Amino acid sequence: MNVFLFWIILIILILVVYLFMLFRRSQPGFRFQVKLITIFILLVLIPAIPLTTFVSSLLTRGVEIFLPSGVDESLSVSLEIIKSQLEDKGRFWLDHYQTNRALATEMAANEKIVYFTRFRSDDQTPEIIEISGSETHTSQFSPIYNTERLEMLKRREATSFFFAKDNRFFCEVYQYQSNATICAVAFEVDPKLIDAKDNITETLRIYNSLSLFKKSIVEGQIIWGIATLFILLLTVITIYTAKTLARSISEPIQELTKGMQRVAEGDSQTQVDVKARDEIKFLVDSFNQMTRDLKISQQKLMRAERLAAWQDIARRVSHEIKNSLTPLGLSIRRLWNNLSQTESVAQSLATMQDEVESLRRMSEAFSDFARMPQIKMQKQDLNEIIQSLVTLFSAEPGAPEFRLNLDKNLPIVNCDPMQLRRAFQNIIKNAIEANKEAATKQPITINTSRQEHQTELVKIDIIDKGKGMDEQVLSNIFEPYFTTKARGMGLGMAIVKRIIEDHNGDIEISSQPGQGTRVTMYL
Repeated sequence: MNVFLFWIILIILILVVYLFMLFRRSQPGFRFQVKLITIFILLVLIPAIPLTTFVSSLLTRGVEIFLPSGVDESLSVSLEIIKSQLEDKGRFWLDHYQTNRALATEMAANEKIVYFTRFRSDDQTPEIIEISGSETHTSQFSPIYNTERLEMLKRREATSFFFAKDNRFFCEVYQYQSNATICAVAFEVDPKLIDAKDNITETLRIYNSLSLFKKSIVEGQIIWGIATLFILLLTVITIYTAKTLARSISEPIQELTKGMQRVAEGDSQTQVDVKARDEIKFLVDSFNQMTRDLKISQQKLMRAERLAAWQDIARRVSHEIKNSLTPLGLSIRRLWNNLSQTESVAQSLATMQDEVESLRRMSEAFSDFARMPQIKMQKQDLNEIIQSLVTLFSAEPGAPEFRLNLDKNLPIVNCDPMQLRRAFQNIIKNAIEANKEAATKQPITINTSRQEHQTELVKIDIIDKGKGMDEQVLSNIFEPYFTTKARGMGLGMAIVKRIIEDHNGDIEISSQPGQGTRVTMYL
């Protein structure tokens, strides 16, 4: 018990020093570990130490109660009493035999005497001096004919011996005389007495074995050593569990803190890669999703700012062009009226008129781009818009084949039909022009479908097998005034993207040179 208390106090002191050292560390997260370890120790060790003390005391007390001291002495005395009674009986008969053989012979029948013998023990084999009963009978019964037994008799170490024969029990009592002469008498013993003797002997053996256990467990305080080891092991497991749990919480939080600092410094692409579970994992995933959304928002903001700048430029260019076109148009008209209508003059004036009209169309395009109208939402079936446009383009001379895969169960979309019609028309027109430049004429495919697992999302694919685009063209496809056409103004796809984004949708373009282009829109 004293050793146990000493070790418990030592463990508590070590824990206090360990927690104090952890608390002094200034690194983030260590104080949380200290608090968590302290809580775990209080919850585990406070009930465990009294419980272990109680159980150990109970076991010690139980061993002392069930194995009281002095029992072995009582059992040994009982065996000695049984042995002494039988030896006294044998010596009593031997004394009478030497003094009054007639009386001893009469007593032999009542005392169940089997035989009497006197022999010398200084030879290798006992020399029978006198025998009562058959010699053969005696040699069959008596253990003195056993060499080991004879050696014990020579050393006068045996006073009696118990043996069995034909399911009968006998006791042979020895009386040592001078001149190496030994008298022995054998008589039958009641089996109940033998059973009692054997039971006492077995009980004494068991008690002695348990006494060794008691000596090592109780007196050697092994049970308190085991209790100390149990508390020590429980302490180590508690600290390890608490540190593991604290680390699983503090490390993701530290990584999140570092990630927030990087985001605050302007790195919106940062992602936290740390192993976590349950609520912490949800927090990490939410942070990563937030940074992804932030990156997308920044990209949209940059596009919106760039688009606003281009719209302002377009507004000014359109205004300047319109201001210049009015006097140009009037001047050309005066020239038509005042100059002689020769062929060369007429051709020059016609060319000037065409260029003015081209500038007027450019001015109108700039004006349209500069002042995109506000969308007017209403319920609309996208399949109807697409079928109407396909019918319109199919009626033109040299129109390509259209392959429509329209979902009949496509949900009704809340949109501005005129704006979406304008966007689809621009994309289909580009697909037709790309198809004309291809070596082989392939149909233009238009698909509509409900996005899988997202019932509120509609997907539109417009696919051509034209010449396609390389990575450089693809990366600038939505930039205002970027074009690959000789007479293009580079506003078509910028307007398309603006319309789709105004509908809270998304547009993606994938293309390979020589393999065609796929335009995918989500609404």
